[in-house]
Amino acid sequence: MTFILCQGAQERNDAATDRRGEVQMWFVEHLDHGAPCVDAFDDVQPIVKRANEGRATRKRGVHMGRKPKLTELQRRVARERVAKGESARSIAQEWGVAHTTVARTVA
Repeated sequence: MTFILCQGAQERNDAATDRRGEVQMWFVEHLDHGAPCVDAFDDVQPIVKRANEGRATRKRGVHMGRKPKLTELQRRVARERVAKGESARSIAQEWGVAHTTVARTVA
């Protein structure tokens, strides 16, 4: 399967630039059996819109992403206990989280 840029997409590509001024490339799928290419511009627009909304939200200071499994107090305690020689696995088992969660906190 190859990707080509259709005429309509090329015209929009020439007119559209992203926030850094770089040209946005709108690729379209061209099927090997000679079917007419379908412009993927309409499929990409909602994704770009949601991404830009997320960036605007982050600029307002809203925390994005997953909530941490460990509180700040647990992180501090984990660092102290590992420094004293206790294993990350034993701490994680006690708190009911994965050992990698504790190991990442300590690192």
